[in-house]
Amino acid sequence: MRWWRERTLGEQVYLTVGLFLFSFVVAVVVATVPSSTWDFRNNLWGPTHLLLSGRSPYRIDQLFEGSNSVWLPTAIGAFLPLGSLPLSQASMLWSMASLAALVMCVAAASRMEKPYPLWLACALLASFLLPSTVSHFQWGQFTLLALLLSMCVAEMLERGWKLWAVALALVLSATKPQVVLLLGVGVAVWVLRTHGLLGIVRLVMWGIGWAALLVAPLFVLFPAWIEGMLWAFERNPGWLHPSSLVILRQWIGDAGVIVWGVMLAAAVVITAMLWLRIRPTLAVIWTMALTLLVTPYMWSYDFVLLLPMMTFTLFQVQRLLARLLWVVVYGLIWWQFFSLRLNSSNSDEIYWWVPWASFGMVGGCWLVDALMSRGRSARPQLEPA
Repeated sequence: MRWWRERTLGEQVYLTVGLFLFSFVVAVVVATVPSSTWDFRNNLWGPTHLLLSGRSPYRIDQLFEGSNSVWLPTAIGAFLPLGSLPLSQASMLWSMASLAALVMCVAAASRMEKPYPLWLACALLASFLLPSTVSHFQWGQFTLLALLLSMCVAEMLERGWKLWAVALALVLSATKPQVVLLLGVGVAVWVLRTHGLLGIVRLVMWGIGWAALLVAPLFVLFPAWIEGMLWAFERNPGWLHPSSLVILRQWIGDAGVIVWGVMLAAAVVITAMLWLRIRPTLAVIWTMALTLLVTPYMWSYDFVLLLPMMTFTLFQVQRLLARLLWVVVYGLIWWQFFSLRLNSSNSDEIYWWVPWASFGMVGGCWLVDALMSRGRSARPQLEPA
């Protein structure tokens, strides 16, 4: 491989050791951490399995007691073949796809053709060992795939792909609409800027068309599926989760909704400015992380949306001290996160601070990097004798 031959011997050694360690850690975690893939089973495999057998896809109680199904019908249509497999095989394929998505997101977020092997290994290990990532794999969640699709959307826009392809990736990523809340704003801004208002109309029409195509199998195989979906959504209980809306309402009551609304408006403005001023492939990194601060509904496994921002920072800061600060602060966040997992009620809302701490870590790294760079440039340069 040319990519491999272009590296020095030291880089090849670092990369081999790093990938080996990453594979070893993944294997140990997968082998030792209990995994029920509960969300995958209830929200994707169960509905597709029921639909292929001619039953209501959202009446998951036909298969599992005490379970519910709340993923959007486009996901059921998109991943319908999974229902033809045994649950164990389908779960394994889903986990492999999620792992591939994790690696691709981390590699893409480095924004380098040849990321330095030592820091690449550090980024991969940190990303996989984040408690949110572990929970993501345990539950069989969709967020990593939504993140990868979001980054693909940005790449497509930057490379000038047709809007029908962009619309398909958007519709698939919107299986969890709460995690692509701000992505839609950014894409709309970019399309309006490059294709005009007609481009927005075409994108929307393509999105509606793709959604209709993905939902079509439900109408064909079980025409009355909407009744089951409404039944499932109505019985979905209200949960406490770490979104700013929930936390602010806990802290200051109804006034928290107003504060959250202001935060959401600010996030929309910041997102629009990002997509107007920088490339989509860079804007999407910050957009997905910013989403965690304002989305009205999320869980701690959705914190994987932070990984591109964290990885991008690790590779783009120029000073070793800034990178060491990244490692130290990440370690402190990880330790506190992990300790709460083991020594508390583990109720998800207690992890509200993780996205904010991660933004603080990233901001601190960029600040240190900027101050050190300014200090170095301010030093007097001696003329050669």
